[in-house]
Amino acid sequence: MEVADARAPTVRERVADYVSLTKPRIMLLALLTVLGAMSMAAHGAWPSMVTIAATLTGVACAVGAGGSLNCFIERHTDAKMLRTARRPIPGGRMHPTEALVFGTVLWLISYFILYLFVNPPTAFLTMLAFGSYVGLYTPLKSRTPLCTLAGAIPGAMPPLIGWTAVRGHVEFSGVLLFLFLFVWQMPHFLALALLRQDEYRNAGSLMLPVTEGEQATLDQILLYTSALFPISLSPYGMMNAGGIYLAPALVMGTVFLGLAFLGSIRGADRRWCKTFFLYSIVYIAVLFGAMVFGS
Repeated sequence: MEVADARAPTVRERVADYVSLTKPRIMLLALLTVLGAMSMAAHGAWPSMVTIAATLTGVACAVGAGGSLNCFIERHTDAKMLRTARRPIPGGRMHPTEALVFGTVLWLISYFILYLFVNPPTAFLTMLAFGSYVGLYTPLKSRTPLCTLAGAIPGAMPPLIGWTAVRGHVEFSGVLLFLFLFVWQMPHFLALALLRQDEYRNAGSLMLPVTEGEQATLDQILLYTSALFPISLSPYGMMNAGGIYLAPALVMGTVFLGLAFLGSIRGADRRWCKTFFLYSIVYIAVLFGAMVFGS
């Protein structure tokens, strides 16, 4: 139930609530993967600062729009989960209409920035990511465990968007980076689903641990992590990533696979879930950071 806060919030608190709607941690990761893909596509010959700034700003607005509208649509579900109950809407600090308007404005800004200052294909791909997140992944969470696969589509779009921003059209290498991030998201999301499975069950979200159980989820995590290892080497083998990329890709990929194997044979206690989930974030941040500095 949405209740108004008895004390009037300060300007700083209001700004913080609007920022939280945009899911800034997800936004930062998306921007890093955009930048990594742009560096791969540029081959050392970066586009103008206007193109770089417009791409990052446009993607940031699109991610913020998706996060805001997700908070609007899932406000009742969020109120049932400990992890999300203190978000601005279920926490009673913001009226749902504010999030709806804010997300819509960010969405429009994103489209026009990317279309006018980058290129139409980049604008189209970004709107495709936004639409699939809000219109596909969000409603499917309460209908099927396949929602995780659906959610991985918009989550994997930023590298393809970054590549297309530089090249002006979709290319195979950009699709490979999309595949890289798509496959990575599956064990990343499933570890979080294991960690929060009781909350998801109470909220009526049909995540894999809720519908198929813990061991089936751990087997899926191992499967996707195994597939990720060779895919993660493609920037070195098929693009222009150098040894600065290859070394962490090999070392961190081996550790990632080892953690997944350990979970599959020993089970997923809370400590393993937290470790695996946090490592997955470090893994993708380091590898895309290496693309930026190693290309």
